[in-house]
Amino acid sequence: MIIENDIDSSSLDEAPKQAGVASRGHARPIDKELLRVDPWVMATKLAVFLLLLSAGYAGILSGHIAGSVLGTLLVGAMFAHGVELTHQFLHGTGFRNRTANRVAGFLCALPMLVSHSHYKSLHLAHHRNLGTPANKEFFNYGNVKGKHPLVVLARSFSLGRYLNVGRNILGALAGKTPDGAANSQESRAIRLEYLAMLAVIVGAIAFTAVTRSDLALRLWVLPLLLVAEPVHFWVELPEHFGCDLSKRSVLVNTRTIQGSWLSFWFTNGNNFHVEHHLYPRVAIDKLPRVHTTLRHDIQFFNRSYWSFLRTVFSREVLPSDPIDAGGLEASTPPSSAPAPSFSAKRPTCA
Repeated sequence: MIIENDIDSSSLDEAPKQAGVASRGHARPIDKELLRVDPWVMATKLAVFLLLLSAGYAGILSGHIAGSVLGTLLVGAMFAHGVELTHQFLHGTGFRNRTANRVAGFLCALPMLVSHSHYKSLHLAHHRNLGTPANKEFFNYGNVKGKHPLVVLARSFSLGRYLNVGRNILGALAGKTPDGAANSQESRAIRLEYLAMLAVIVGAIAFTAVTRSDLALRLWVLPLLLVAEPVHFWVELPEHFGCDLSKRSVLVNTRTIQGSWLSFWFTNGNNFHVEHHLYPRVAIDKLPRVHTTLRHDIQFFNRSYWSFLRTVFSREVLPSDPIDAGGLEASTPPSSAPAPSFSAKRPTCA
């Protein structure tokens, strides 16, 4: 059985079908099986996440310099990975229960001081508004296209994000309506999560003051600031980098990176971003199947993250030329492939 794609739906729980499929660049039907949520897949992802997080903490507490360094790197990487798991929860494709998605999403994003409900509210609006002046991302790293490599690297630590977190916590204390909240229920959920975040921060500070221990610093602050933040920057950056954000078609305003099984796991499918924007109700683990039907229509495509990094740091990255940005070779699809839905040639990586 096939159903028409639902590119404006925000999750399996909510948001009915809306008009505008053709204007977004793709109107092919998809198999209904792709919309089925398998909670055991997500349970396995969480088990791996917790196992690796525990291994990282063991390394930090090992008492050896090498173990501590490797542990910090692993814990920071898992913090970033946790936010990508939250991305799946906010779309309702992790578990079949809305409450389970929210609780798991909040806990996975908490180490990076990200509110699941706030992320959900702004991110689903991003799906609706992409390609319009109203578009706004939850993780807004600014325009780094064509910037000097040192500027990009400095921006990747995103220290300004913590100022926003502080403002949101103060806003929650004052009872203010958070940015992006669509209704009073969303507003309450967001404020509650920021207040819970504040409780964790105060608890960590109190623990440090009473015990004179550096555990909070070693187990949370250093992995967060030195590893998780820049790693997550590089996970998020490719999504629309160098694409034509003046167009509504996801095929030209979003980037896909084929990557390896490792990058697919670590980014939790964020590499298949065109596919995700076209079919946000499809579970992450099934996006590779969607990719096989779209790969010849995608205008901004890289075979690997290394290839994408070359487009970021290449001196040929020109803001005025998004189609050929980064010196990517232009190529046409094989003759046996479906005809593209636009006339421009699709760039591929070298």
